[in-house]
Amino acid sequence: MKNILLREKVVLLRTGKMVKIVRREHIETISQKTDNRVDVFVRELDQDTFSPFLNVSHPKYYKFINHLPRPSVILQLRYSGLSKKEIALIIEEFI
Repeated sequence: MKNILLREKVVLLRTGKMVKIVRREHIETISQKTDNRVDVFVRELDQDTFSPFLNVSHPKYYKFINHLPRPSVILQLRYSGLSKKEIALIIEEFI
């Protein structure tokens, strides 16, 4: 059986764009193995819902997928428009 721990944070940028960071932690109860995943979602001013920051149509897609998961998340946060201070706080809290 797996337990899922979910944490999320929404940051409003000065431009009006919103960035949502979601951390999913799957904990296997028998073996005590954990699997962490951090996803970055963006909501533009003209959108009603959050969409994944990274998809095939993104110009930097191949730059992101060539990295390990943690550096990829950090790059996504950097390109999403967050300041260095906000990124440092998110890394401390989520990664």
